[in-house]
Amino acid sequence: MEKKLRTKFTFLSVCAFFIALMLISSALIYANYNKIVKQADSTLERIINSGGKFGTPKDNDDDDKDDEIKHSPDDKDDDEKPDAEEPFFSRYFTVKFNSNKTISTVDTAHIYAVSQSDAKTYGKKIISNLGSSTEKTGFLYNYRYKLQKTADGYICVFLSCSRDLGILKVFVRNNILIAIVSLMFISVISWLLSKRAVSPLVSAYEKQKEFITNASHELKTPLAIISANNDIIEIENGESKWISSNKTQIKKLSSMIDMLVSLTKLDENTKVENATAVDISSLLQSSIESLSPLAEAQEKSFSISAPDTLTSKVNFDEIKKLFSILLENSIKYSKDNSTIHIELKSLDGDGVYKREKGEVPLEHFTFSISNASENLRKTSYDILFDRFYRLDSSRNSETGGFGIGLSIAKAIVEKHGGEIKACSPDGEHMVIRLDI
Repeated sequence: MEKKLRTKFTFLSVCAFFIALMLISSALIYANYNKIVKQADSTLERIINSGGKFGTPKDNDDDDKDDEIKHSPDDKDDDEKPDAEEPFFSRYFTVKFNSNKTISTVDTAHIYAVSQSDAKTYGKKIISNLGSSTEKTGFLYNYRYKLQKTADGYICVFLSCSRDLGILKVFVRNNILIAIVSLMFISVISWLLSKRAVSPLVSAYEKQKEFITNASHELKTPLAIISANNDIIEIENGESKWISSNKTQIKKLSSMIDMLVSLTKLDENTKVENATAVDISSLLQSSIESLSPLAEAQEKSFSISAPDTLTSKVNFDEIKKLFSILLENSIKYSKDNSTIHIELKSLDGDGVYKREKGEVPLEHFTFSISNASENLRKTSYDILFDRFYRLDSSRNSETGGFGIGLSIAKAIVEKHGGEIKACSPDGEHMVIRLDI
């Protein structure tokens, strides 16, 4: 119990931290990428507006120096002004096209890594995908480009962003490494803190379990005495409706105590003990036969689909109890004059998941039981497996349910490494399916 809670606590903590870390990292990466694109587009716009080249820097005469010194409230911030050194560190090339989209001129003077033929290849690739648009912007490899229509044709400028993208890649890689190290650190810290975090729950659970165990034992003795006294009264005075009612209530209380004890034992033992090769088909058939009189008394019947033989390695007593719980549950809460549909089949195709010399083939199996019920909704019914939960629309005091049976069924299935689910696909039938 404690280990399970600590594992869940650690998992949730790590998941929460991971999600927060990913959101922050993604935001930072996106902001940096967006900045690269924005700066590149601004540079491309300047080059295109200048006819394919940066404008020639002005002479540093006295008037210009005076302009640099003078500032007014209407002046732009320095961050918004173009960098005067930009033409000297920007690497770009230009491809111009005629109105018929054929290359007229190519300028690679401002970049070393791209030849004239390479520039023509890049330009043709962009112009061929232009369609009916008058401009186009995007990335081609590590080059940010902009294609724009001019008075005599088209101009396409390619700006190298390899340096900025390389820095961004390093940033992403470092973020991944930091995330991995952080997750490992958080996992260790969460596991160490989980003991203190779950200790109140573990303590409360242990007290609850101890109470159920002690109460069950304390109640058995007075119930036995009441039952014996009731029998004596019946012998002396004969049968009556009051004596019959006492017997019914004693039987209900005894059943509830037995179920509580069974649930406690299942919690204590999380591993399957005394597992043997069991013919599941035969066990299911015997369980149905033992409960058929109860179903017939309520004018209900069974429809069964199962193989002649299906052998699985399970605990015989626990699977027998599992079938009894699910069958009794369906009988209690199904409509009058209805049919309860039962299906058992192998999960393994040919069926064999383990075969040892001299042993019969063993199979995983799936079991489903469906019964018509009232006031069902297309929603999740997994809450039915919670302890002491009762669905008001279908469970009432007249049925005699305690909200424990399906909890025991779930504990048995999970103990065998399986899964159990409940649903109502059509809003008219309750379906419980389990895989082991």
